[in-house]
Amino acid sequence: GGFELTPFLHKAGEIPFFWLVPTSGGIVEEVLSRCVKAVLATPFPLGYWRGSDETLRVFNLEQGAYVNVDLGHSNGIDHASDLNLADYGLADVFVSPHFNYV
Repeated sequence: GGFELTPFLHKAGEIPFFWLVPTSGGIVEEVLSRCVKAVLATPFPLGYWRGSDETLRVFNLEQGAYVNVDLGHSNGIDHASDLNLADYGLADVFVSPHFNYV
């Protein structure tokens, strides 16, 4: 028998958090996005999103699916909170280097 990854599922009302350690590489984030097909709320990849969108949505990029928030800095975390990211249900996993702030 072979090994098969299934789409990411989490319990209702709970969103896993991955603490992104700067300069540690992004292998866990890559596995979550490409292999497990999780939608990530993260420091947004490659500068695709910059600004302050007032509506949450998912960007499907070559490297995975991402919510249009930037959890890489406190202003982006505050903005995601203002948009009720945790309650909206778009993100499967939150990824941020700001463990204490998120």
